[in-house]
Amino acid sequence: MNGDDCAKQLAIMLKIVLGTAFINFGTIGVIVVVVVVVVVVVVVVVVVVVVVVVVVVVVVVVVVVVVVVVVVVVVMADKESDGPRVNGKLSFIHGHGLEDELATNVESENVNEHGSATRKEITDTLCEIVDKANSDGGGEASVKPNQRVCV
Repeated sequence: MNGDDCAKQLAIMLKIVLGTAFINFGTIGVIVVVVVVVVVVVVVVVVVVVVVVVVVVVVVVVVVVVVVVVVVVVVMADKESDGPRVNGKLSFIHGHGLEDELATNVESENVNEHGSATRKEITDTLCEIVDKANSDGGGEASVKPNQRVCV
């Protein structure tokens, strides 16, 4: 059934209802039927509009939340992309109070001709700090978690 057929069927049904109301209740019956039909149509339209508005609001809120989360994740990832920092210096060891010492050693003493620390020099500095942490009674520290690289 297409839209035209549906409209014709509704018109026929409305004529039957209005005719029956007029025959049984007179003009008052017709007025009541018209008012009821108008109220039902208005309620249906209002419900549809409210549902559409709610769906649009939910979609907008979800999009805004996703955008905010993505922006926060990107900003946080960018801040931590080169590692955690202590006093503006890269920190390799956390929780032993040795971050500044390591950063200072790497920045001042152990630099190659290009001005950056070599892997061996960084490892040597890490080993010195780990040995110091272990000898100070700080437990069995290691450069990498669960792995002793200094011998």
